[in-house]
Order: sequence, then C-alpha cells, then structure tokens
Amino acid sequence: GNGQGTLKAVHDWVRATLKGTGALTPQTIQLMNTPLVPDLSNGGYTYGYQDFGPIGRGHSGARVGNLSIVSYDASRDISIIGYLPFWDLSNGMTSFAEHCFDPLGITMVLLADVAAE
Repeated sequence: GNGQGTLKAVHDWVRATLKGTGALTPQTIQLMNTPLVPDLSNGGYTYGYQDFGPIGRGHSGARVGNLSIVSYDASRDISIIGYLPFWDLSNGMTSFAEHCFDPLGITMVLLADVAAE
C-alpha cells in the first residue's frame, strides 16, 4: 500500500502483478484468488484485492481528497484504472458513494466494455 507514481505506472504495475508477470508469481495470484476462511465477504475481498464485478479484481487506494481504483479482468485480458482527484463528503459517505464512487465505477465498466470490443 501507499505506493506512489504516475497513473500509467500504477496501472502497469497492478496489471503485471495481477497477471502473474510482475512482482508476484502465478501461484501467488492463485492463492490470492482463494477466499478467506471464514469468507465473510463472499469472495469479494481476498488477500489484498477485491472483486469489482464486470471490471475484474483489483485494489483501490485513497488518500484524503483522492481515490484510485485499478482492476484486471483475466477473462478478457483488460486492465483499467480510475482516478478521482476530489471527494464529495457534503453528506458523508452517502454523497461520496452517489457523486464519486458509483459514477467512477459505472464509467470504468463502460470503458472496459468498449476496450473489449
């Protein structure tokens, strides 16, 4: 955690890592896909990264005022990064979800679908 770099560098590092061609071996990636026991997240979060549904598995990172999400979908060999340089906390986590996180996720899904075509 707390890595820093350009958006491209973060994307490339996470993509290579989750493909098993970067810092981690394919065997480690397989272990990371194994649900925790007990699996309180229903497979949504396993050993350092989480399921982002149609855009694959990845990791999110947040610092005060910004948020990044990087994911990799192995079935389509697509990776994508989303970045928000702001947070709307005018109504706490409700406004953050409605005005920041949800729109970012929807945009990432649409972009991944276009890239897959």
